Amino acid sequence: NRELVLRLREMEARRRQRDLLAGDARRHAFYDRQLPDHVVGTRSFRKWFRKSHKRNPELLRMTEADALRDEDAGERLRRIAAEETAFPSAFLTNAGPAKVRYAFQPGEEMDGVRIQLRPDQVAVLDEDRLGWLVPGRLAERIEALCRTLPRDVRRGLMPLAEQAQQISRELPFGRGNLLIALTEACRSRGVPVHFNQFQPDQVPNDLKMLLEVVDDRGEVIARSRELSDLRNRLGERIAEASVALADAFEGQTGLRHWTVGPVGEVLRTVRGGVLVEAWSALVPEENGTTVAYQLVFSKDAADAATRASCARFLAADLADDMDRQLPLLPGSEVLDQLDAPTRHMVREAIVQVAGLQDVVTPKSAETLQARFDPAWRGLWKAAEEVLSSLQQHRSLAGQVAARLVDFDRPVWDDVRDDLRRQYLRALPRQGWSPRELNQTSTRLRGLLIRMDRLKSPQGIARDLAVQKEINAHRRTVDALREKAGDRWSAAWRSVEHLHNLVEDLAAARCMVGERSAPEVPPEHLNEAIRQAENTSGS
Repeated sequence: NRELVLRLREMEARRRQRDLLAGDARRHAFYDRQLPDHVVGTRSFRKWFRKSHKRNPELLRMTEADALRDEDAGERLRRIAAEETAFPSAFLTNAGPAKVRYAFQPGEEMDGVRIQLRPDQVAVLDEDRLGWLVPGRLAERIEALCRTLPRDVRRGLMPLAEQAQQISRELPFGRGNLLIALTEACRSRGVPVHFNQFQPDQVPNDLKMLLEVVDDRGEVIARSRELSDLRNRLGERIAEASVALADAFEGQTGLRHWTVGPVGEVLRTVRGGVLVEAWSALVPEENGTTVAYQLVFSKDAADAATRASCARFLAADLADDMDRQLPLLPGSEVLDQLDAPTRHMVREAIVQVAGLQDVVTPKSAETLQARFDPAWRGLWKAAEEVLSSLQQHRSLAGQVAARLVDFDRPVWDDVRDDLRRQYLRALPRQGWSPRELNQTSTRLRGLLIRMDRLKSPQGIARDLAVQKEINAHRRTVDALREKAGDRWSAAWRSVEHLHNLVEDLAAARCMVGERSAPEVPPEHLNEAIRQAENTSGS
């Protein structure tokens, strides 16, 4: 009966009207009808209930009709229950659905629409989607946002309630940022609204989404109407748990061979209701020659780190063979143009192609040893493939460097520095595999085409307009990279993926009409930005 009452109260909260649940007197009358006259206290009730419950287990269970205010309330309840799209019971995230709860408690913290999230769902939550609230209350939220506009602007939207209803029907719910969509809707009505004139902080709390993080037992860990505040509070707990987990792990550094046990084991700890997971992994060290045995707090990053470490071990084991074979290959002279750390990375890339391509990452010394013979047999072919890609890349890089000299005159002041930045960003960062070298070669070709088009009539003006978009994305990448942490973190990998998409987009903008131009769908770029922001923020 308590669950029935709570459900009806939540149904009332969706419409924010107390017109469904019967009052206390009506519910008390239900029990009076069921209980015989001789039941006057706890002892007599228990004696009667033991016998009566065996005969009829549903004797004291209320139906909806018993708990509703009147017959009309039943019809209202059916209408509300049919409005699942207007008042959904689940909120979809990239980590699965989250429960949606409704409360009608004006002035209280819990008033309004509330999402109950697991800690892992907070990291992938779409902040833009939160701004739309739920379809059934979108018109109210739009009206409240419009009331925060300056009076002279707001006057063009009168009557406000009617305009808000019309706009809510026009807008595709949940698509993009509500404030941007609302700005466009106002402008289409002849009202000159600027995006930053809306003041979301001034909207009543019941028209802001309340975010509630709960643990596996349903206990509340944190609660806030601001996603950034919630992430910061969870981040502190995650950091504490991560440090405790890392301190308890017995790692090793300076490994030149696989002398530790198997990797890939997951370790878990719970601090303050937050679950933190880490995976044992082999991680390449910055000196370019040794490997560390440590924890990595992302399964994908741990796998990538271990794979790179395996390549380093194999490259050391096959060093003598490569010393003999590489000088015999056409194009091997390109290696003499590289510094020592880069030559090490190229050799590791050759070994990855020869012995680790298209196979599961080894998780033990035995499985890595089993890859030695395939790596040795495939060494020559892999070296040819890598050196061919490297030669092409070095040739294009040389052409770009030579062409940059042509842009030293004052007439090119507006674009010269930007060309140099694009050139540096187009060079390989960490990976020297054929795929990564071919990717950066495409970016260099795009830069050469950009240089040609700059010298056409109106070339500088058109170029500045295109680069304004690209440089905005690059600033986002740079800001997120400062927060991303070390190379083998989920944040670093997300930011690196975003970097690659942005540089591919820069090449695509230069190579319009070229068949080899990269394709960067806008939705992929937006999702990469969201993912990088989420992982870097947490």
